[in-house]
This record gives sequence, C-alpha cells and structure tokens, in this order.
Amino acid sequence: MRTQTQEELINIIRFEICGRPFPQGFAVSDEEALTELAKKHDLAHLVFDALTKNGLSCNSQSAMQQYFAAIWRAEQMDHELKSIAGLFEEEGIDFIPLKGSVLRPLYPEPWMRTSADIDILVRPEDLPRATEQVVEKLGYNYDPDQEKTNHIGVSAPGSDVQVELHHELFWEHYLGKTIRSIVNNIWNGKNPASNTPYCEKKPGFTHWYLMSDGMFYFYHIAHMAKHIKLAGGCTVRSLMDLWILDGLGSREERDRQELLRQGSLTQFGKQMSALASAWMNGEEAPYGELEQYIMTGSLSGNNNRMTANLLHDDSVSDYVWKRVFLPYNILKNAYPVIEKHKWLTPVFQVVRWTKVFNRKYREKLKTQADALVHIDDEQLRRSQEILNILDIEDI
Repeated sequence: MRTQTQEELINIIRFEICGRPFPQGFAVSDEEALTELAKKHDLAHLVFDALTKNGLSCNSQSAMQQYFAAIWRAEQMDHELKSIAGLFEEEGIDFIPLKGSVLRPLYPEPWMRTSADIDILVRPEDLPRATEQVVEKLGYNYDPDQEKTNHIGVSAPGSDVQVELHHELFWEHYLGKTIRSIVNNIWNGKNPASNTPYCEKKPGFTHWYLMSDGMFYFYHIAHMAKHIKLAGGCTVRSLMDLWILDGLGSREERDRQELLRQGSLTQFGKQMSALASAWMNGEEAPYGELEQYIMTGSLSGNNNRMTANLLHDDSVSDYVWKRVFLPYNILKNAYPVIEKHKWLTPVFQVVRWTKVFNRKYREKLKTQADALVHIDDEQLRRSQEILNILDIEDI
C-alpha cells in the first residue's frame, strides 16, 4: 500500500509530466520525507518546480539546488553531445546516442529528464579512436587505468559532465543471451515485423545514427529488466520514460511487441507499462508489491535485493567465485588479447585484481558480503515473487 509521501510524489510527477492539476486540498505532509524519496530517484527538481508553480512553499534547499542544477546540466549535456557529434562527423566515426539524450526532448521540458551521464554507442573497432579523438580534440579527461567493461568513461573539461563511450549495449553475463544477441546486433539487424533496420542515419548526417522505434523501446525495457534483476530495482524515472514512449503517436507497435516476444520480455513490458499508466492516470497499482519494489529502490538499486535475485541463479559459493574470478566472456571485453590467446586468461585475472582490488572495490565487495550474511528467507521469497510477477527469473 502506498504511503502518503509516495502518493504525493506520484501527484507531483503527474502534474509535471501529464499537466494534470493537484487533487483539491493537496498538501505536503512531510517535506523532508518527500524530498528524500524524490532524491533517491533523481526527481527532487520536479518537487521544487511543481510546488512553486502551485503556490506551495518548498523550503528544501536541496530540492531548489537540484532544480537549478537540472536546468544547467541539460544545457551542458546538449552542448557536449553536439560537440562530440560534430567531431565524430568530421572523423568518420559512426555513433548512436542512447537513453537520456534521446528521451530528454520527449519531455515537456528537456531539463525534467535528468541523466547521470551521456551514453554514446560506437562500433567496437572505433572505440579506441573515438576515445583518442575526444581526448585530443575536445580536451576530455580520460583515466587509462579504469576497469574496462562495455564502455570507456571520459569527462568534459570545465564541467562535471561524464560521457560513456560504449562498444556494445549489454555485456553482463547474467543477462539472457537472446536479449544480448538482439541489442548487440544493433548495427546490422532488422526489425522482425517491418524488416526495417535497427538503426538508420539521422537526416542531414553521415555518421549520426538513430535507433528505430522498435529497437529503442526494446532496449529501454531490457535495460529496466537488467536493473531490476542485476541491481535490485529500477528508478521511478524509468517508468516515466516508459509512459512517454507508450504514448508516442509514431510508435511501431508490431516491431516493439515482436522484439519483446523474442527477448522473453512481453510479460515484463506489460507489467511495467500497467504500473506507469496507473501512476499517470491516478489509479491503484495493479500489483502493490511491485510498486513498493520500485518506490523503495533508488538510482543505484538495492544491494540486498540484487544479491537475493542473483542467488536464484547461483549458490553462495558460485556467486562469490564469479566476483573473484570474472567469467571469460566478461574478462575478454576488458582484455581483448585473450580472445586470440586464451591461455593468457589466468594472467589477466591477476592483472585485473591489481587494478580493481582498490579501496573502492574492496568496499563494494564488503557491502555484498554483508548482504550475503543478512539476507533471510523472507527477502528471498519477496525477490522470487517479483521475478515471477515480471517473468524475468530466467532471462
């Protein structure tokens, strides 16, 4: 059952995104609790905007700061994306903007859709050159010793804007092979219903590509599923995104649904769309347990729930083993040389330990170890129930 604070946040989202007025007599019961809940989902800026527009006081300095920061960051991110796009056009580097960069223009105001960073996909063979170019030509900062996954992180000079240059969309070994095979065929694949490409050049550009509606929708749903299973939750913001995508007049519904079917995400998509629709239409959630699972999460998910979810796939010993000895199909992304010389795999396991077993990584391992100790049967049962409701236990 929703708390009063959760109901207030939903009313604020509905006002900001749908333009629907507050219920008569609306008042904030506990501003501190509302701000804290909103901050967990990176929505404090909407709290400040909605309350002030309705003539209600908002005494939270944090919410006000988040409001102005959201406006500033949206401008900065747009500037950085255009700079990178211009550079990649000049250098002949194909790229696809992802996530927030695509969703932001769909919101009533671009600043309403915040992002932690700018995500850009490039072809795998272009990743080293793309990184080199943004560092040399745009002055981006780059740490060559960072742990390499499916992306390389760089940061813009003179601002805190972070950019992640991806060479593939998903790489987590816990995520289903079918999902990975669909999204990682982004450059050459075709939508199953319309037989149109997964991505096409943006009009007026030679190297700037856009995902098709069907593929972008599938990627968004798959990304939500990944966060729920692998991080123990997804943000309220993701459901706001989904509601906007569900309402697009230009959507390619046949492609969307066929891709979801192929990725075994049909039930997941239905449940998440139903929850988003209930919030935006002022209705009760179809599954209160799912609503609470989302509401009580945060941007970084929930470590206990993440561990509980993964324990459905592995024993405790297997879970620990895979964190100490990274599976080959993951390790090769960080060290491609072992694809040609597989016998070097143990050597690069040791190389990885020297880089990642730093203080920050040790703290992460300690947190996960604490979660293993404190997870009880009830948490495992609840985790199992959510995975069953969403039908993502086996993805």
